Amino acid sequence: MNSEVAEVVARSRTGSAHHRSMSTETGNRAKIGVSLQKLTKIFPMSGSDLRVAVNELSVDFNVGEVTALLGHNGAGKSTIM
Repeated sequence: MNSEVAEVVARSRTGSAHHRSMSTETGNRAKIGVSLQKLTKIFPMSGSDLRVAVNELSVDFNVGEVTALLGHNGAGKSTIM
């Protein structure tokens, strides 16, 4: 990551929420099917401006579970996929 991008990411941080695999009702850990760790997406804007669309998203998708992404327009749902 170049220094300009790192600076934009650092400015956009409002606190990192990291999600780890949840325990099932039986107390066993669910099997992780897909894991995203610190996913970041930055779009170039006009001139030299940069916009952070997704900032260090970490999430696990468990095997045998259905997961939905909910959010308002422009929240970054499609960008995550």
